[in-house]
Amino acid sequence: MNKYLKGCLLILGILILAASTVAGFFYYQMSTSRERSEADHLECASIQYIMNDTKIEISDSLMAKDSGNIKLYLTKDSVKIDSAEISNQHKDRIEFTLPFEKAPISSTILIKTAGHEFLIENMKYFNNEKWGLFGYLEKDCQFSYDYKKLK
Repeated sequence: MNKYLKGCLLILGILILAASTVAGFFYYQMSTSRERSEADHLECASIQYIMNDTKIEISDSLMAKDSGNIKLYLTKDSVKIDSAEISNQHKDRIEFTLPFEKAPISSTILIKTAGHEFLIENMKYFNNEKWGLFGYLEKDCQFSYDYKKLK
């Protein structure tokens, strides 16, 4: 066999091996996407405490406008766990970072302004999953809550 033919076959074999490796990687990523997504969903849903960099915002109510000082009460089963007083830096909404060190996700937060009260409840984390052309990309645990006006 001549040297030119051997060289071409060797290069062709290397190219086929490289293409098979890349195709195998993408196939593995696509075939395990659902399992990784479900595992990340369970991980986000099992968070027991609110992370301390969590922002809470109440913006779609006229009652939230011009709220200067805000009193926050962390309660669980109608028992006050912790309280804090913060200053609202926004004129058109109530927005703050949670000041409590270790707040259970099953608790509620009572917000008292000068003339109104809001209750934050049903707090949870969910996986805001990212999908791409080749399947599941990454997890993104997002904080979700409901609020209602009490007074």
